[in-house]
Amino acid sequence: MKSIVWFIQASAVLAQTNAPTGAPTVTRPCTCANIHGAILSCAGQGLHSVPNFDEWPCPKAVKGLVYINFQRNELESLSFLGNDPTLYAGLQTMLLKNNRIESFDLDNFSLPNLFELNLESNGMKNFKWETFGAQAPKLQHLFLEDNLLPGFQGPFNGIPGLRNIHLQNNRFLEFDSRILSSLPSLVYIDVGSNNISQISNVEYAASISLESIYLGTNELTEFPAPFASIP
Repeated sequence: MKSIVWFIQASAVLAQTNAPTGAPTVTRPCTCANIHGAILSCAGQGLHSVPNFDEWPCPKAVKGLVYINFQRNELESLSFLGNDPTLYAGLQTMLLKNNRIESFDLDNFSLPNLFELNLESNGMKNFKWETFGAQAPKLQHLFLEDNLLPGFQGPFNGIPGLRNIHLQNNRFLEFDSRILSSLPSLVYIDVGSNNISQISNVEYAASISLESIYLGTNELTEFPAPFASIP
């Protein structure tokens, strides 16, 4: 996956480097390539919906995508996933930062190979935690910072492979440590810059693999002892 990420970032940097000083910003067209699987980048296009696959500039040989970059658009839902399930079923990376997705719900759709999901800065108010673990069992990196999430709503069945989760700059009032027991592979969590004034059920922090937790810029007046050994 590193080569895929580098390809898109390097292309963006090259485009900026070659632009004349003072030149107006030019919206780059969507690009599609086949590097260890098909990647599709369509960032900053003002999309309100995702067109059908046959409208993308992808090689005809492409049968499925492993990487999509739809950052900085106007998407409000993930309904496009259901338009062609075989196309998206193999997704490993999904970048949806800076859209308008207020509620994240995969409905009956599954992403069995998803490794990284970025939903930063969407104004998101609801994330369907109770079913997401079963729908994306291989997820390791989840970015949900700069949203409007009030906490872990509803029952939480866990995401077994999740290693990193970013939840800073949301609207958490409390951090219930029981969530950690549902994330057995978690090594890093950031819940800084919320409004957390209480950490409950701290005994659940004793038997986890967590290596780092960030709780800065909250309303806490004390730091629970079980977390003291975690950097």
